[in-house]
Amino acid sequence: MGIRSDVGLCVKRNPWDSLTVSQRESIQQVMRWANVSREHSQGYLFAWESVKWYHTDYDEIKALYRVLDELEPKDFILICSTPEYPEDNDADRGDWWDNPWDLRKIVDVRLEFDTQPTETTEV
Repeated sequence: MGIRSDVGLCVKRNPWDSLTVSQRESIQQVMRWANVSREHSQGYLFAWESVKWYHTDYDEIKALYRVLDELEPKDFILICSTPEYPEDNDADRGDWWDNPWDLRKIVDVRLEFDTQPTETTEV
């Protein structure tokens, strides 16, 4: 049970490679949870799929946010996509919008139905 989210993090190469040993140790657990990790000449992409991303509750996730708070916002972007609350951006951080993976949040909520089913009765 609980709300599941998809989360993406892009970090520019130099700030990520410059993390201290202490910073790396503090986030190693949450980084191991990543389902996707990719490297590019400009930086790194990490993605977590269908995780409980309670960024104000779990120590491992709070540690990642503390590390990111020490970076310049232009050097990373973290986006948390939560289907139950699609427009919520409370867990999002950073401003690296021109990242090579084009990481962004797409909000698309629709209601679809067929007005002419094969069998119909008016109410």
